[in-house]
Amino acid sequence: MKRRVFSFLLGIMLALSLVACGSDEMPEGERIELNFINKSATKLVTRDYVLRSDEEDITALVEEILYELSVVPEDLSYIPVMNQGFVVDSFEVKEGKLTLSLSSKYTELEPGVEVLTRAALVKTLTQLDGINYVLFQVNGVALMDALGNPVGVLSSDSFVDNQGTQINPMEETKLKLYFTDEEGTGLVGVNRTLTYNTNMSLERLVIEQLILGPSPEVTEVFPTINPETKVLNVTVKDGICYVNFNSAFLTQPYSVSAEATIYSIVNSLAELTGVNKVQISIEGDSSVIYKETISLSTPFERNLDMVKEN
Repeated sequence: MKRRVFSFLLGIMLALSLVACGSDEMPEGERIELNFINKSATKLVTRDYVLRSDEEDITALVEEILYELSVVPEDLSYIPVMNQGFVVDSFEVKEGKLTLSLSSKYTELEPGVEVLTRAALVKTLTQLDGINYVLFQVNGVALMDALGNPVGVLSSDSFVDNQGTQINPMEETKLKLYFTDEEGTGLVGVNRTLTYNTNMSLERLVIEQLILGPSPEVTEVFPTINPETKVLNVTVKDGICYVNFNSAFLTQPYSVSAEATIYSIVNSLAELTGVNKVQISIEGDSSVIYKETISLSTPFERNLDMVKEN
């Protein structure tokens, strides 16, 4: 359902004016929360909203929301995320994924504001039936983060709700990570206390720490993942954590079994509340046979049989 949206503002404004003229009552419809950026640009704020478009017309619903996210409030109490200089050139909804193609002005947003803008759009649009994920593009090219990595497909769970007063507040957390033993066939649990940026989800934090490997002062445990591996995307839905790696994940420089690598990831993520299974894919492809041994086609459950005592 790809569609140019340069004319949607006029159509939505006309429709809303007709509704306003015909009735003084708020129309009945699906209620959602619109997400905006607070005046000091440090966190998201929400406003209740009743959808006016046909609930079966996903294109009209997306256009309506994009318009509402562009309206400047009279009291200037928040920043409309769609009124910051960039526009949506086109969008497409297919198999639960909304692809938003943004103009080049989007890349001129301050890094912190850009993260909040992205979060506001995802959190708002994924409330629509039929949209579970959002993929951002700029001039038709995948959006990159501040580190030069593809942002990838995002869900509402990709963003840690931020209730603090800073744009990137730091919090302390305790993780249990599983690395391999000297033989490269078993797993050993290691506790690690970290202070991290809450704009990163805990699921992504776990994966990044596994790629980083064991701390030098921790002996008798060894890394399981190629350090050249990049995390393209991490999302959680219905208890399943979806992890998307780049192709470097398939190259293993260490003497470690395929099972130890896979279950170091699965067991570590399963320590987090809300994660029961893990689905691994390589650049979006889950039909891969890892090291010609393990199929990635179905989600993995925790395997404690591989865990050895410290």
